[in-house]
Formats: sequence, structure tokens, C-alpha cells
Amino acid sequence: MKAGSSVIRINLIFKLTATSTGVLLGVLASVMLCGSVLAQEDDPGYVDFGTLDIPFEGESSVEILLRRPLLRMVAESSREEDPEFSELLARLQLIHVQSFPFDADDAEYINERVYRAAERFDRRNDWERVVRVIGRRESSFISLKMDRNRVTGLLLMVVDPKHEVFYVNIVGDIDMAQIGRIGRRFKISQLEDLKVPK
Repeated sequence: MKAGSSVIRINLIFKLTATSTGVLLGVLASVMLCGSVLAQEDDPGYVDFGTLDIPFEGESSVEILLRRPLLRMVAESSREEDPEFSELLARLQLIHVQSFPFDADDAEYINERVYRAAERFDRRNDWERVVRVIGRRESSFISLKMDRNRVTGLLLMVVDPKHEVFYVNIVGDIDMAQIGRIGRRFKISQLEDLKVPK
């Protein structure tokens, strides 16, 4: 992936349950997910993945890009079914997920590269590191952008033991107690059981 790229290719669109929200999202996603990642770049919670020194030359195997207009549409369609979740989505500006596969033989090398990328991100940006889990062949890092007592940005970097690297950026007024609901609804497994220290 090249930094500053204005066009995103969707190789795999996430699966949702066949609820009214899921049907709407599936249709809209296929139409609206290609576009500029830079639409939210002025928001302090936005992270351009191209600046993270991602150690891959090929295309991502998974990309989810939900920007504010689509999030608002999903929020409206969910209002009667799940008003709490609707309110949660209405406060978000962006959900961006990318995944890159790698060969099992490269696991230690990739793990080290992602660790260094996470450390550089912390040094260069005014974000708060809240989770650092480092193993020999897998790791995870979570940083938050804070505005007083509000979380306005989340960056998750995970080296998965199934030989994939995941990057997740959520932008907006984020309720960390509800972040798992976003993962479960949009089938983002890295968020489903996310635990962030208070």
C-alpha cells in the first residue's frame, strides 16, 4: 500500500447477519467503499496507515472503510432495532480496517517490524499507549487519541498467529465500553473482545 493513495480496492467485504441493518450495509458497502481514505485526514484521531511503515508490498486481503455518511445511514437504519448502537455509530467519523497476510516463515521478522512501527508512532504523535502485548511471533498494540477525558481516536495494530497483520483506526467520539459491539456487528474479530485498561 502506498502512502497517500486516493483509491482503495476492496478485496473482501465483511459478512453480516441478514438483519435489515446488514442488508442495507451490504448494499451500500459495495457501492460506497471505494474512495479517498484522506477524507478524514484533518481529524486528530485519523491515522494514515501508509505512514506506519507497513512491511508489505502486495494488496491487503481485507479492507473495511466506513466513512461518516455510511455510518450515519447505518445508524439511522438501526435506530428502532437497537437505539443504543445507533447512537454509538452516529458519534463516529470513520472505521478503517486493513489486513495483510504473510508467510509463516516471516512471523518473527513481521512481528519485529510492527513493534518498531508502533514504537515510532508513539514517539512521533501525541497519543496514549494503553496496551502493549509482545510475543515472539504475535503481538498487539493499542493507542488512543485523547481530548480531555474523551477518546477521539483508536489505533489497533495486531500480528495475528494465523499469519496476518491487522490495522484498525476508529475516529470520532468513541465509547470504549461499547467498542466490542462494533466488532461484533461488523465482524471485526480484533475488536469483539477488546479490553482496554481504564
